[in-house]
Amino acid sequence: MHGQGLFDGFEAYRTPSDADYESVLRRGLIALDTNVLLDLYRMNARVRKDMMTVLHTLKDRIWIPQQVIVEFWRNR
Repeated sequence: MHGQGLFDGFEAYRTPSDADYESVLRRGLIALDTNVLLDLYRMNARVRKDMMTVLHTLKDRIWIPQQVIVEFWRNR
């Protein structure tokens, strides 16, 4: 164990740095939940347009789990 630090093998216990947070916010995967999809029906036209602009901007990072799709069709 020579040359190892306290967090070697336990990196997940480190306190995230500002750079870590910035990285997640700029490049992290975005998982939508059912309410995001259902709320598109409840929003007024302006808010819905703004939301679609945001979703379009983030499209390469969005993931919609199978369960969300099932719940969307069940509750639509």
